[in-house]
This record gives sequence, C-alpha cells and structure tokens, in this order.
Amino acid sequence: MPTFFRADNLGSLLRPAELIDARTAHREKRLSTEQLGEIEDRAIVQALELQKSAGVDVVTDGEYRRGNFMADFTSALDGLVPSESIMAPIWRGPNGGLASGFRRPDGESVVGGKLRRKSQGIFAAEAAFLKQRAPGQFKVCVPSVVQFADSKYKAGVTDKVYPTRRDMVQEFAALLRVKAKSARFFHDNEKETAEILARVWKVDLATATEWYRRCKPAFTPTGIPTDDEIKEFLAEEALALKLTESVPVARIFDFTLQRAVNKELGIKG
Repeated sequence: MPTFFRADNLGSLLRPAELIDARTAHREKRLSTEQLGEIEDRAIVQALELQKSAGVDVVTDGEYRRGNFMADFTSALDGLVPSESIMAPIWRGPNGGLASGFRRPDGESVVGGKLRRKSQGIFAAEAAFLKQRAPGQFKVCVPSVVQFADSKYKAGVTDKVYPTRRDMVQEFAALLRVKAKSARFFHDNEKETAEILARVWKVDLATATEWYRRCKPAFTPTGIPTDDEIKEFLAEEALALKLTESVPVARIFDFTLQRAVNKELGIKG
C-alpha cells in the first residue's frame, strides 16, 4: 500500500538563476526597475505553470518579487535602518551558492527608529498579478508579528528606541487597529466596499458586488475566526496528519494582541 505525504508550500520557491542575476544587476543599477519587473513576471508565470502541472490546487508566486520574505511588509514601514543580517539562512541545492551570495550583500534592516506606517498596500502588487494569471486559487504569504520581532530587533540598535521586543511588538497594535477597522468596514458596508473594489480592480460594480458577496463568509468582523471554525480547522488537520490526539488551540493560535485592539476599538465578538 502506498504511503501518502502531505506537503504545503507556504509561499517561497527557490529562485531561478535568471531572477537572481537580474536582482543583482538591478542592485548594481545595470538593470531598470521595469526590466526587473518583466523578468519577475516571466519567472512567476513559469512557477505557476510548474505548480499547476504538479497538481497544486492553491498556488503562489514563489515570492519572486521579494528581496526577502518580509520585503513588502518592511517597505510599508518607516523606522528601519540598514544592518548586518540577524538571521542569514544558507541556501542549499541548485544555485545555492548564488542565492546565498546574493542575499548577504543585498543588505538587511532592523528597527532603529519609531515605527510608522508609510504605505497603505502590503503585498498588493503580488495579489493583483496572481489574480490575473493564477490558474485557480492562490495565496500570498504574510509574515507574522512574531517573525518580525525575531528578525528585526537587534541589541544595541533597536533597544535605543524600544527597550524590549515586547515594546516593539506593541507598536504593531497600530497596524492591527487599521486591520480591525478595515475588517469591520468590509463586513458592515457592502455598497461602499464594492465601490472601492470596482475602482481598484477596474471592474464594473456588479462584478465587484458579486465578489464581495461570495467572499464575505470567509471574513469575520473581528479579524478572528470563531471557536467552531478553529476547532473544525484543527480537526481537519489532525485527520489529514493522522494524529491520535487533538492539538490544544492555544498551541496553534494566539489572538491576544488582536483581542486587545478589538476591545480598545469597541469591536465585540
């Protein structure tokens, strides 16, 4: 009897050599941003075709537009300063040396000033391209606050602004406030949300409204799934992984910060 293994791709795929070379050329100002974008587009289309041929039903763009997996997230913030990498993985396999050599001189950043939001869109360009070219369902990997705290807090630099990691993470509450307000607005305002979607996506209002109605059940006004939804998700995962014991919710999810933001904003649920 064959053994079946479950594997989920979080988002990143090994970058092809052409893309790595293009990023190096762009960093050295030998390639324009537009030319880099064309190469990224081509690499992403190839990655989508590969995933489709492999039977992957929810595809990603391989994070091919990112210099590192937090790139768009950090570019939306002021308060970051250049620094030696805190977490520098060693790439292995085909083109591993090229990938490792590219990452290190490309420069890293850590928090060295007060964090401020400077961009409204996070990973919007990735999602827009996938919406046009993905063969079916797609996903965009968004880094968590915990990952940000691990890789962007550096002793001797960050602690001059935020004495502890916890202090820095608390600053993210501002971003979560925006997220919470957006979730509530989305849930409570069909007409206004559809009009915004129609303008951004350049589609007619009827199409935007239909999309809104189809997607609304997947969103909660609190930004937090219900207890029943969490239990159902964990039960399905346990079944797929053939676990003999259920996994406590607290080991997987922690919505403490989001709940604190919701309480501050008066969002119940």
